[in-house]
Amino acid sequence: MLITPHAVLGASIAAKIQNPFLVLSISFFSHYFLDLIPHWQETLYPYIPTKKTVIRTFFDLLISFVIVFFIAKDSKMPWLIWSAGVIANIPDLDTLISLNKKCLKFTPFKTYYNFHLKIQRETGSLLGILPQLFIVLLSLLFVFG
Repeated sequence: MLITPHAVLGASIAAKIQNPFLVLSISFFSHYFLDLIPHWQETLYPYIPTKKTVIRTFFDLLISFVIVFFIAKDSKMPWLIWSAGVIANIPDLDTLISLNKKCLKFTPFKTYYNFHLKIQRETGSLLGILPQLFIVLLSLLFVFG
C-alpha cells in the first residue's frame, strides 16, 4: 500500500477517537489490515528502487502531508493526528531496511520481514491504485462526512 492510504486512515482514526493509546495502537495495526487488501505499491520482492521510485515517493509523501494537514488543522490534538499518520506507516520501514542485505541475515528482522511479505496482497497492476483511492475517500468521509 502506498504511504497516503496508511497515513490518511491513521489520521482519520485520530480525528475521531482522540485517546492517544488507542489511536496509536489502532493506527499501527491498521497498517497490516490495509496490506491484506490487494494493492499496487511498486515494491514487489525483490525490491529495487529506481529514479521513478524516488519521484513517486516524493509525490506520495506530498499528498499524504496535504491531506493529513487538512485533517489536523482544526483539531484540538493535531500532534495526535500527525503521529497516527506517521505510526501507520512505520511497518513499511522494513522495505528500506531490507535494502541492506546484511539485515536480512539478522533472524528477528528476517522473521518480521517474511511475515510482512506474506500478508502483502500486492499486484503488479496499476489497477491496484483503485482500492487505495477508495480507502482514502472512505477515511475522509469518516472524518468529514
